[in-house]
Amino acid sequence: MQNTITVRQQLTYKEFLNAMLYAFFISRRVRRYFGFMLIISCASNLLGFLTTSKFSFTLQDAAFIVFFIGSLALAGMLALLIITWWVYQKRPDLFNNVLYQFSHWGITREGPNTNFSKPWREIDRFRESKQFFLIYVSRFDVHIIQKKMIGDVERINIFRSMLEANVGGK
Repeated sequence: MQNTITVRQQLTYKEFLNAMLYAFFISRRVRRYFGFMLIISCASNLLGFLTTSKFSFTLQDAAFIVFFIGSLALAGMLALLIITWWVYQKRPDLFNNVLYQFSHWGITREGPNTNFSKPWREIDRFRESKQFFLIYVSRFDVHIIQKKMIGDVERINIFRSMLEANVGGK
């Protein structure tokens, strides 16, 4: 296994948005929120039916629940779109001309106006998708590493092995 892997990062807005949408939908908090809202909306309809003399559940009631949950999902995605656009415009130094170095010690990130260095023991977890790795330094500090910037399949496998060996939970 290599001692150091260097990744030069150039992240477009589309790639950043895709990574954040992926993180949004795999988030345990988001899943819990939508599950809770589904339970609340179903319980609300059920309580409404139990307090009326006519107890029936129609297709219109089911459509309302689906519309309600869908509206919440769209509102969340719209908020995410606005926030990611704002961050991408305000802090372009976080996305362009960034150099990551992964070594036996941990992660070092260098770029214009940004320097970051963390040992492996302070990295919470990582997630892998088809296009990138998400490395969680904390709950809200996520570093996006594009697979296309790592290189070929062999280097990606070496990188994955390094993450699996050094990061506690996947």
